Amino acid sequence: MERRSHSLPSRPDRKTMEKNRRNQMKALISDLNAIVQRPNSPGQSSAGNGVVPMPDQLEGATRYIQGLQIRIERLKKKKQSLLIQRDPDTRGRVSMAPKVEIQRMGTSLEVTLITSSDSQLMFKETLRVLEEEGAEILNATYSSSGGTILHSIHCEVRKQFLP
Repeated sequence: MERRSHSLPSRPDRKTMEKNRRNQMKALISDLNAIVQRPNSPGQSSAGNGVVPMPDQLEGATRYIQGLQIRIERLKKKKQSLLIQRDPDTRGRVSMAPKVEIQRMGTSLEVTLITSSDSQLMFKETLRVLEEEGAEILNATYSSSGGTILHSIHCEVRKQFLP
């Protein structure tokens, strides 16, 4: 009796599947070697025969990545120490740039100032500038949350300084 093959798609045999898997691994190793730049580039070996075995390539890439992780940690620590040396009062926090909003309602001004907790000088300087420019400070309040302070200043502008 003859066997008839049904029109089911045939599955590739083991040999073909293994060949495809190996080709895919070679492509991935090639991509890895293209990304990871090392003094001993792929295709060069210290023995001089021109071919580096795949396990050695993987081990080299692993060492390289671990070295980068160690370098990143060292650089983070150095950055932290430089920030602390620059301004020991911040205790490693990065200062934020102040934000100022001014709303004018007739002869009244509402000034909102958002600063980091280490920027008290900015608040005093804002009050000084407002008074120099002819504003009479009616009320000044603040609210603190974490490392941020919200200042709210209500003032009246004298008629002689209005446009």
